[in-house]
Amino acid sequence: MRYSYIVFLFIVIGVQSQNIKTNYLEQNNDSITSLTDQRLLAFTFNFQNTGITESSALGKASNGKLGFNLGLQFFVYKQFFIGGFTGTSYLDITDTALVGNYSKSTVTHSYLSVGYEYPIDTNFSVSLSFMPIGNARYKNVITGTSSAKQIDRATITMYNASCSYKVSKSMALFLDYSYRIDNTRITAPLNLQNDFNKIKYHNIGLGIRIYAGRKDLVEKISSNF
Repeated sequence: MRYSYIVFLFIVIGVQSQNIKTNYLEQNNDSITSLTDQRLLAFTFNFQNTGITESSALGKASNGKLGFNLGLQFFVYKQFFIGGFTGTSYLDITDTALVGNYSKSTVTHSYLSVGYEYPIDTNFSVSLSFMPIGNARYKNVITGTSSAKQIDRATITMYNASCSYKVSKSMALFLDYSYRIDNTRITAPLNLQNDFNKIKYHNIGLGIRIYAGRKDLVEKISSNF
């Protein structure tokens, strides 16, 4: 399934790239309007390198693999946005002595994001966002089986920064970095509890944003009254 996402990404990029020349903004249009290019929403998809740190028992006992995220964000007012995201990342267990008799873990997550997208020029922009609400589910597969598993859960706090480049009026490629903390609900012996309380990640991702709409959410709603 991972390879199907890669194929999908390159197909979309290939199709959109054919329209680059006709979709670029006029070269002499340097107004503030052309810089912001106001949108209502953006669909996002990206692959990410799961960079779990060694600050926890799970981090010391596993290697992160390729993961992905899907999201939808609304521009509430100007470039301020709020969005919802979901995704999956994968961990290979390398030291069962630290975490138990598991061979791998699949981590699904969902979270709310609030942030601001700042246009540098007509093509480049940077975004900063904070994820105050989120949840993660760790499905730990027991060694030697394909169906036996243990489930652990966590709440998410995350900070994200990204830079993007528009290849057309409606599509941008972006590179992002996120620092994520999963506050777990794992019960462990008192002398080991600190090794399981928090799982931290440094993730780097590459993906696409597809924009739609011409007005922010506030303007869209107010125009109907």
